[in-house]
Amino acid sequence: MLQRFHFTLPRQVKQFRDRILTILRIRSPVGGLEIGDAVLRFAAPRRQSWQTISLPLPPGTVNEGTIQDPAQFQTALVAIHDEITGPHRRGKKVAVAVTVGSADIYTQTFSLPLLKNDQLEQAVELNLQMISPAKADEAYAGWQTVGRDEETNRLEILGAFVNRVGVDGMVTALQNAGFAVRSVESKGLSFARLLREWGEGLDPAQGYLTLMLDGQGLEFLVLRHAQLYFRYATDWAELYGGEKQITEENFSLALTRHLHQVINFYRSHWTEPLGGIYLVTNAMQDKIREILGRDFPDLPILDVRLSIGSTSPDWYLVLGSALRGFMSPREDAEVSLLGISAKEEFRRHQAHDFLSFWRMAVPICLGIFLAALILGDVLFTRMQTSAENKAILAAGPEAAEIEKLQTQVDSFNRTVTLIQAIAADRDSRVEKLEQVKSLADARGVSIIRLNLPRSARATLSGRARTAEDLRAFADALEAEPGIQAVNLPLSEVSADPDGVFFAMDFSYAAESAE
Repeated sequence: MLQRFHFTLPRQVKQFRDRILTILRIRSPVGGLEIGDAVLRFAAPRRQSWQTISLPLPPGTVNEGTIQDPAQFQTALVAIHDEITGPHRRGKKVAVAVTVGSADIYTQTFSLPLLKNDQLEQAVELNLQMISPAKADEAYAGWQTVGRDEETNRLEILGAFVNRVGVDGMVTALQNAGFAVRSVESKGLSFARLLREWGEGLDPAQGYLTLMLDGQGLEFLVLRHAQLYFRYATDWAELYGGEKQITEENFSLALTRHLHQVINFYRSHWTEPLGGIYLVTNAMQDKIREILGRDFPDLPILDVRLSIGSTSPDWYLVLGSALRGFMSPREDAEVSLLGISAKEEFRRHQAHDFLSFWRMAVPICLGIFLAALILGDVLFTRMQTSAENKAILAAGPEAAEIEKLQTQVDSFNRTVTLIQAIAADRDSRVEKLEQVKSLADARGVSIIRLNLPRSARATLSGRARTAEDLRAFADALEAEPGIQAVNLPLSEVSADPDGVFFAMDFSYAAESAE
């Protein structure tokens, strides 16, 4: 009888495999792109660090996930594409997994009995048609399995719907700006993935709530097994209640009322205890904590702790969408609200990227192989000639004297070379130290520690008066001849009343002494 065994590769093995597949262009590298009403954010892994770019959008460009000013939106996309690849490489396609931070994406969970693959897909499609908030030709729909009820042997399915016109407009603009769209998803799915992959302290036996506060209003998420099960949102217009501004008392009442509704919904559907509520906001943190601590004393308030270190909540969504790029398209069974044409366009991008890489790589590899053969032939010929000359010299009466003189010459040459190397290394390092200090002094940056090793990247820590001074110093360092690959991680930058403390590293080329 045929038996099939399923196993999961260890995380380190999967990371190594994914890196090899990306290097060989068998899998295209994919970054994360967040599209909000006020900002575009991009994040993608670059060797041992992350490339992160944030670009504000002019007011009125995007409203609730719908493009209001196509020309301005296109200009912004081209600008962020130039930041990613450089303005001289506008023809290079950048693959992205998109999270739409402000679009009205409707989600609903339903359950189905265990079925075969084709029967399951038919049953899911039927249920999606029944719960869809719009006509089939007006919305894109997607679904994914989020859990399995072991007691009833039923699958739990998450369905999602989004306006077709809004997504098509965004995808078209992205393609025209040089992007290849891998997927489109809601911010709830991106955040759930971030916790699932990098979150610390999650108990799979408990459920969790998430409270997001941003320019659109309040949004609550219900997470089980680090998967999104429910989304409940209310915009600022509802919170204001027709007033020009919202008072602290009205905000407190609205927050308490909506959170009670979400908690009651959770307890009426699931039996797992609530492990706490995550706060995802940079605004009104203290006020929200005060309200929750007063009105919900039994609900722990949780901080998002990530295995990669602390980062601003502003970057949670784009990092979560970037993590989707680590999955191969074949393994990716999560919700994607893309049309068929956009999916085909991404497949064409993958094929083109693969063929372009190997069309260039094959001649280069053959050229290197041919050069190695020629070099080997030359070396063997010289070794043979040298051996013959030594044999001829050894036969003469002057062989011993010549060998003695040759030994003295070799010893002298080695000594001179060693002295030159020591002098060159000392001069270049002292010169590089003075060079970096001069750049720092000119921009009001105080160097606390600078390490210039001979065979590794240089490390530098210090304090700047302002973030603008720090940015100017980093840019000047990047532009300095002999210095390259300047890396200033966001996680190593912190501000306090004394200034902006930072840590960075860079590579430098030692200049040979004349």
